[in-house]
Amino acid sequence: MPNSKSAKKRIRRVEKQTLVNRSRKNKYRTLVKEIRVLIQSKKKKEAQTLLPKVNSQLMRVSKTGAISFSKASRLVSSITGFSVQPNKAIVGANAFAHEAGIHQDGMLKHSGTYEIMTPESVGLNKSSLVLGKHSGKHAFSEKLKELGYELGDNALMEIFGRFKDLADKKKDIFDEDIIALVGDQKSRFDEFVKFVSLSVNAGSLEKHEATIILEIDKTKITSTSTGNGPVDATFNAIKEITKVQSRLKLYQVHAITAGTDAQGEVTVRLEDKDISSQAKGSDPDIIVASAKAYISALNRLVFKKSKSNSNKILEIKVKGV
Repeated sequence: MPNSKSAKKRIRRVEKQTLVNRSRKNKYRTLVKEIRVLIQSKKKKEAQTLLPKVNSQLMRVSKTGAISFSKASRLVSSITGFSVQPNKAIVGANAFAHEAGIHQDGMLKHSGTYEIMTPESVGLNKSSLVLGKHSGKHAFSEKLKELGYELGDNALMEIFGRFKDLADKKKDIFDEDIIALVGDQKSRFDEFVKFVSLSVNAGSLEKHEATIILEIDKTKITSTSTGNGPVDATFNAIKEITKVQSRLKLYQVHAITAGTDAQGEVTVRLEDKDISSQAKGSDPDIIVASAKAYISALNRLVFKKSKSNSNKILEIKVKGV
């Protein structure tokens, strides 16, 4: 129990303010119900007359902290039918979003550098670091840690470079895009064939033709081939360069994220006698993703075949001793 006059005074003040806030919340809830009934009844003039009163009451309640600014903004938006503009101060979607690299770096070091108030104070959960073409390595590294990836400096720099290339191609970068980039990086090992570039002619009136440039032993080799579609033409061009005998046992495609600019992820499985390999490739261009997946699977197949051959040689030597 409070045992001083000041403590008792504070308690009385808090209790009084609680009653006032409760009264104001009940009042704005009643007004919101009334205006929604008018809108549903298509009584436009009466609703327009009541709207300023609703706005005034919502502003009064939000200033006292009884409800947050963001909740008040959403209520007004739902009543009027007008969505809140992303660049609207305090309550807009971009109010606590940061994309520029220098802003993100400053936010990660001290949020007060670019924010004069906390997102929690207006009813939001937290600030967001939007990954895009202006993002820096610091924010990208933090996003990787958030997704559960701890990478070395060399791997981080390589994936960051590929992330920047992707950000130039598509507007929105999702977590799934980054996971796909990391997956592509982890699937790379002892590449005897490296993808350089690809150009394709395709269409209902065009001959399907693919020209691909690959790097083998630091030498770039170009091949042009045709096929029954752009993917088939691309795979034929790869075979023309690598001369590796294998059969395509699986080819699957799916979109990593939503939207027409989404990355496509391709899964390819190759088989040669009793040895098989499977790999994935991702890119906003599904034909490029197909080429990357095929080359990755090819590298795995060559690696497995080389290990199998070395084991056979070792087995022959042991038997001959």
